[in-house]
Amino acid sequence: MSRNLFFVFSLAVLATVGLTASQSYCKVPQTQSSVEVPILKLSSADGHWARTPIIDGQRLTWENETTKAGFSFIPVALEDGRFVSVKIEKFGADGKAETLETLKLAIGAEAVGSTKSPFKVEIERPLRVDTHGSLTRASHESPVSGVVKSSPGLFAKCCVTCLGPSICAECSVQTDLCCCCTSQDACCALCV
Repeated sequence: MSRNLFFVFSLAVLATVGLTASQSYCKVPQTQSSVEVPILKLSSADGHWARTPIIDGQRLTWENETTKAGFSFIPVALEDGRFVSVKIEKFGADGKAETLETLKLAIGAEAVGSTKSPFKVEIERPLRVDTHGSLTRASHESPVSGVVKSSPGLFAKCCVTCLGPSICAECSVQTDLCCCCTSQDACCALCV
């Protein structure tokens, strides 16, 4: 009798664990094999350019190494998925930032000249990036299709100085002369 009771109890435990596991499995979001990441591209007055994937919460800075003054560009994807807002700030050696202007740019449209900084700003069409697993750990898609979000402290700062100024972002920076990335798939896709 005790063997039968033990057998029934074991089946009940296994059935309960199996049902719980299947319910949890159904709730796990399925990861996509690739995401589309729009690109912020800046062109300076001297003809050089820099670009970085648009990741909510990051900024791209273009700083004069000697004076420590420069500009910050903060892209934010808008809810409709076709436009990006780019806030342009100017900062001095003291680190204090002053907002110069905010541009609303359509993804894939021609570059727009900033009226208050020496840059043209463009949002390039999204780059398709294969996740290879590390993108899933590094970031996730936001409700705005194709925009990657960064978790605080997730990406290391990446800087290049091959043009003279220091150009930095939290993901990757590609210029017409060099490129650096923080070893995440979505970041390093530009540096190929």
